[in-house]
Amino acid sequence: MNHPFLVPFARTAGHYSLALIALLVPEVGENRLIVAGLLAFLFGPLALLVSLKLDEGRHSTVEPMIDMVTLLVIVFFLPELWFYALIIAVIIALAPSIAISNLSYWYYAANSAVLVVGMTAIALFHEVDGWMIPIAILVAVFPSTFLYSYSLSRTMREMRQRAESLSALQLISGGVAHDFNNILMGIAGYVELAKMGISDAKTLEQTLNKIISSTEKASQLTNQLITFAGNKQIEYKPVDYRREVESIVQSAAGSAKTGIKVSVNLPQEPVFVHGDAIQVSQVVLNLVVNAIDAIETEGQVSVRLTVEDGQAVLEVEDTGTGVEPYKQANIFEPFVSSKERGHGLGLAVARNIVSDHGGDIQLTSELGRGSVFKVRLPAIEVESTELQQSNQILIADDEQAIRMILRQLLESAGYEVIEAADGTAFVDLFGELKNELCAVILDVKMPGKTGWQCLEEVRAFSPDLPVLMISGYDPHGPESAGPDEAMQLLAKPFRIAEVRDTISELISRRG
Repeated sequence: MNHPFLVPFARTAGHYSLALIALLVPEVGENRLIVAGLLAFLFGPLALLVSLKLDEGRHSTVEPMIDMVTLLVIVFFLPELWFYALIIAVIIALAPSIAISNLSYWYYAANSAVLVVGMTAIALFHEVDGWMIPIAILVAVFPSTFLYSYSLSRTMREMRQRAESLSALQLISGGVAHDFNNILMGIAGYVELAKMGISDAKTLEQTLNKIISSTEKASQLTNQLITFAGNKQIEYKPVDYRREVESIVQSAAGSAKTGIKVSVNLPQEPVFVHGDAIQVSQVVLNLVVNAIDAIETEGQVSVRLTVEDGQAVLEVEDTGTGVEPYKQANIFEPFVSSKERGHGLGLAVARNIVSDHGGDIQLTSELGRGSVFKVRLPAIEVESTELQQSNQILIADDEQAIRMILRQLLESAGYEVIEAADGTAFVDLFGELKNELCAVILDVKMPGKTGWQCLEEVRAFSPDLPVLMISGYDPHGPESAGPDEAMQLLAKPFRIAEVRDTISELISRRG
């Protein structure tokens, strides 16, 4: 029961007391038996049912409407009580305006309309003398009271939202801190193992794969927080869904616990969807990591990508513990997690991303037998283009380690790389090499000139030269730069393969 016993008891006792008065006091009116019957057998049980069954929020708004209807029915059969009933009806109509409810002002307006229309109709039907003056006063006064009710409701809603935000922050902080500490501990441990000098090449590769997987989990967690906060910029473009799925599954499989097999079944041809590559990858990574975590010791994770009726369908199936039935109904809600120490952001963010991309996500699970997550996104067709002949890329980043990693990656892909240590050096080199470049890579925050200032220099020369911007966190930069189809933003930390793939796609799009 959602309310103290005293609440339904008092309401029911009130209705039956009125019924008893109508039954025993002849002065009430000639229709007192009808009123007594309605109160005893209709409105009394209905009031009890409302008090017992409705939750507190709905109870505070629905109940006044029922009281209003009850009063109007009584007055209809006992019109001599019209003026007395009008006073009581005003009190009932005002009740929602002081109820703590998101829709209190709407219920107030509805109750007010029922009061004015109902009491006017009864007065006309029974020819009650002098009814027009109190009704006119009500019509004149109610708008100002309605505005007060709206203001009060909005203030209460804002206070409630702030309280919920603080509560949510407390709720997720422990889970996020726990996850980050585990990730950092894993990275530190694997680095120590690598420093000890692992002679076995296979063991060394597995250790490095686990470091990569841990950084991806950290990136996934930060992206979830940014996306959940609503500050992440989205750039929609054709995304090779098959390539993203393949890359993520390979990375996740390399870091899976011993005894867990990860298989992937992909179509022969590329599958393209229209969306943000980082967010699409985030959904895939979240589902694959969750599937692996759902298996305690040994099991199988199967990832399948198909195209059905113009939809790119991704299925991630595991043979893990499954999800309890009572959690399945709200598994995609924020702060709901099937893990003992989960923070409950992953699937909520995944649902929001999929919805923003025009798709849907579904869960089928059986306790003890595993789960299947199915994601549907609209598939698109993309025409193939040839790469440009130039293969020089100019990189500007004030972090030497990042420049070195990007150089090695791009040179292994056949590009010639030129480095600039800051924005000023980039502008000088770009002036010399701009006719020979196929693309540039710019860090957003650099000494001298920022990445966005460097982008202005690039666009003054060429509106379609491929530009890859890389940034730790800069939500307002793309807005100030304006729309640019030849520019793509990657948020740190990113998989280095994303740089190669994005550069290749930008160059192909230019061709």
